[in-house]
Amino acid sequence: FIHVFRCPGPAAIGLLTSLISGVATVASLPLSWLGARAGKSVVILLGASAFLLEALVLLVCTRAQLGRWSVLVPLYTAHGLGRAVWEGPNRALIADMFSTNREGAFASTIMQNGIASTIGYFAFPSMSPAAMAAVCVASLALSIAGYLAAAAQHARERATARLASLEEPFLPGPSREPSGTGERAQSER
Repeated sequence: FIHVFRCPGPAAIGLLTSLISGVATVASLPLSWLGARAGKSVVILLGASAFLLEALVLLVCTRAQLGRWSVLVPLYTAHGLGRAVWEGPNRALIADMFSTNREGAFASTIMQNGIASTIGYFAFPSMSPAAMAAVCVASLALSIAGYLAAAAQHARERATARLASLEEPFLPGPSREPSGTGERAQSER
């Protein structure tokens, strides 16, 4: 067991993998608190940035550098933080943004995840580690840009819906006449 801590290798896989789940578990409550105060978008961008950081480290570090605890622990911690966001706040945000078609939104998310996993399963074995990391970096960068565009569109739609739902008393018309001869004035008597 002591050997695991001296030299990360195959014996350290279980320990590092458990770090992902541990970080995700510990980070869930603070992320929930942050989402309630700063908004779910902040949390989503934090989680996406953690995954992006992970992919960037894999892209720029050599195999020898990746074999050090000083790189592995932050790398697996970033993955745990990204997973914490994926498991909770991401799903809550989907439910908020697609409140009229939640089933379709969740089905689409699962389908996209499945398609990406399938492509990775078949494509990654024939790719170099650097190429795999580059694909992940590009995918994450596009995901962040896509999320920002979707959030902006959602905000515009909500603002338009709020404007459309303003009640009639805010509109000029016979019911707002100061003389008291309008329909509203007569019904209030």
